[in-house]
Amino acid sequence: MPHILQAASEMKRQSPGLEVGPSGGIWNPGYIGLEDYRKLVEASGNFIPVKRRSRYAELAALSTTEKCEAEDSHVDNAVSGLKDSNKEETADGEAICFSGYVHLMFNKKDRGRLWAVLRSNRLTFHESEDEVDNVLHGPYEMGAATFVGRSSHSRSVINLCLKDSTLCLHWNHLKLTTDEHNTDHWVLLLAKCFMPKDETLAYSVRNVDAAGRVWIRQGATCPWSKGWMHLDKRTLFYVLDNCAMLFELDVRKFIAMKTEVAKVDWCASVAGSQKGPFLLTQDGSSLYVQAEYDSITAFWAEVISSEMERVGVKLEDYKLTADDVPIIVDKCIKFISTYGLYQPGLYRRNGSTVEARLLMEELKRDPVNVHIAPTSDEMVNVVADVLRSFFRHLDTPLVPYFIQKRLFAIAEIKDTNKLDEYHEVLMSLPRVRLQTLRRLLDHLRDVTEHVNANLATVENIAKVFGPTLFSVDNAEEESDVRGYDTMINQVNVLKDLILGYTIIFRVSLREMHAKSKMDMLQGKANSAKARADGFLVPIHLFEKDSHTFNVQSSLTAEQVCEAARNRPSFHDEGCAGNFALFEMVKSGQLQRRVGLREKMSSMVTDRWLDWDPTDCFLLFKRDLQPFSFDQIYPFADDVKIAEPGSKSFTTGHLKLETGTTIVQYNKSMKQLNEWHVDDVLWFM
Repeated sequence: MPHILQAASEMKRQSPGLEVGPSGGIWNPGYIGLEDYRKLVEASGNFIPVKRRSRYAELAALSTTEKCEAEDSHVDNAVSGLKDSNKEETADGEAICFSGYVHLMFNKKDRGRLWAVLRSNRLTFHESEDEVDNVLHGPYEMGAATFVGRSSHSRSVINLCLKDSTLCLHWNHLKLTTDEHNTDHWVLLLAKCFMPKDETLAYSVRNVDAAGRVWIRQGATCPWSKGWMHLDKRTLFYVLDNCAMLFELDVRKFIAMKTEVAKVDWCASVAGSQKGPFLLTQDGSSLYVQAEYDSITAFWAEVISSEMERVGVKLEDYKLTADDVPIIVDKCIKFISTYGLYQPGLYRRNGSTVEARLLMEELKRDPVNVHIAPTSDEMVNVVADVLRSFFRHLDTPLVPYFIQKRLFAIAEIKDTNKLDEYHEVLMSLPRVRLQTLRRLLDHLRDVTEHVNANLATVENIAKVFGPTLFSVDNAEEESDVRGYDTMINQVNVLKDLILGYTIIFRVSLREMHAKSKMDMLQGKANSAKARADGFLVPIHLFEKDSHTFNVQSSLTAEQVCEAARNRPSFHDEGCAGNFALFEMVKSGQLQRRVGLREKMSSMVTDRWLDWDPTDCFLLFKRDLQPFSFDQIYPFADDVKIAEPGSKSFTTGHLKLETGTTIVQYNKSMKQLNEWHVDDVLWFM
């Protein structure tokens, strides 16, 4: 034992990045290169104690002790080394040996249940684990592999694509079906066998859902480059052969996938393609991807599309904006900020339950392409219900349970430094939760700043959103988080977060200035406009349908005449002399001069409704018989008058008496009728 410790001490002195683990093996906290690590293990000889156990027992991939005994060195990501006749097989600097039963489909032909062995960078298939010397299928050189990945239809199915040779366009498709808990290790180890030798890439590979060699084009103007790409759950990694940088894309932020791309954008280095690449778009960027074969390109499109469409109950599972906020939350907040900040009862009045449920289903199914339309004033309340419901139906609250007690304790502090305490606690949250909480608190602060219009005080908003952000609709949690004292603490914390938002989240002056400008513009857009009285009435100039302009029905004839004289067409005609406004009826056969104090509404909404409105119009024209006191005569002889309903006229005389009454006489000067001047309209 002393000589083992002495050798371990000597190794630690020579390689400070390595230490002997507590249960045997080498611990590699410094992450030295894999090739250096292998050489160091070989040089250590028998001085490194190794804890022996059955190979990958946790993977249920068993082998017989007569053939080989596995030794678990746990290098990088659980890659095992195999001792066979005291020789270690390696692939790309890592000791890789893995085996287990799989169901093999070879080029759509069912080969049944076989024992698969991955060793020396080769994949072979045998009748059973006891007959590893007899190879039924293979060996397949993993260096010729171009794609490996889970099936988008079943997580226990693995698609493996290999080229026959570097000079042949033919390729083989192997479909392996195994236990789902073994699939992760099969995909990972198969991918490592043909992964490029790149240390940055090697350290990024922890889990693999799909991996392979592809052609990649960044944007519409960059050239095509050959590279490597692998998908790890919701993250897409890729490297280019001509670039040492590792690129990382969040699948949740993909806006769309386009599988039909114009032929001009196809990769010219891929021969015989009939379908071309697919296009992934993010906010402000795009990525073209094409494999060597159309079928492999389709595999990539299926597995990425499956991740894009996956919906869960975790906040982190939803599609995100560029700021790491769920699109559902962002769209609801934008709609309410645009149409609801000035609406009384915001967040306190409920909308239609049916509409809220349907909108929530649409947003979960396709949040990117759903457009929330302001179909009615109640739509604001519907969207507000959707926003609250989204947080209540998460698996855990937006504010996690593990920090709630600390927040409650900070709320009781009277010191002015409590806002810094809030900042320190909240900064420990995962990015998606932190950004979502910040976006929501910024919105709630905007709502409370318009309290004069929407009546939403900080106290009211905190009471509504306190239970929403600190608890979820989970019966198991109700006894712990829905007590009265707990709800009081939730409200107090949320009040502090809203009031101290700018300090807690370190909002910059530039951001506050931009926010104030947006609020000012929105205030102008939402300011109440003076409501117009009545409606618009068309006025014709000189003759019907020649020059027309509209005026409010509340205007008087004097105001209309003034507006008509200021029209450009009036000056263009070089008009001079007396002009007046005339009411024309019977398509212009009868007319009368409109009194200066008469309103347009007295004609349009009164007698025109009893007559045929299409036969009536208002005309501003020259007055051939202007009013003059010198031409007033109080008596008119031989006037033809017809009574209402009569088909004939009678001759009579009209006399103006006392300046206000018109009296009708017959030829014998017998009084027949009388009318008040204000009750009579004279059309000529």
